[in-house]
Parts: sequence; C-alpha cells; structure tokens
Amino acid sequence: METLVIKIEEESKISKVKEFLESMKVSFTSKKKAEKPYNPAFVKMVLEARNGPSIPYTDELRKELFGR
Repeated sequence: METLVIKIEEESKISKVKEFLESMKVSFTSKKKAEKPYNPAFVKMVLEARNGPSIPYTDELRKELFGR
C-alpha cells in the first residue's frame, strides 16, 4: 500500500479528482485546510494566563484556600 498526498486549491478540480479516484476504486480521505487554525479568543486567554494569575496571590488568599 502507498500513500499519495494531492494538494488542490481550485474547487472545480477537487470534484474531478474525487470522481476519477472513485472510478478507479481507490480509497481516499478528504481533508480541508483550516482557514484559521487557532481561535483568537483562546490564544488571548492562554497568553494572558502565561503572565500569571489575575488575582494577586497573598497570604490571606493562601490561608483561605489551604487553611495554613
């Protein structure tokens, strides 16, 4: 068995290639390339979290959370 990767940008050609592969009884999978691989809101949240907690970590908070 061999794997062949075909990258096609024109929508009209994609359907023709699929029809050809089906006529040859070749199994294939189709995957569209994501326009935006990352959710901008999620990226912003991760970058903000990287800078540390937004709530200042004080002795009072530590005692409240952990009882020490």
